[in-house]
Amino acid sequence: IDKNFYKKDDFIKSYIFVYLELYFLKIFKKTINKQNFINFYYKFTKKVNETNKFNLDQESLFMEFKSQVLNG
Repeated sequence: IDKNFYKKDDFIKSYIFVYLELYFLKIFKKTINKQNFINFYYKFTKKVNETNKFNLDQESLFMEFKSQVLNG
């Protein structure tokens, strides 16, 4: 099975970012320092928009999401 099947399917690409936003909302509800989280969320969504606008590779976004959000 191809690990990067999301790169070929536009439907999956768009919904990956929808699920990421839902995950951010879940974290936002639990966080104490909401302003810092809003700043991080703004920067991350700006990177997502630029990646989609200029058709860049999403791997760097996923690595950043994993390192900064999932790992604390």
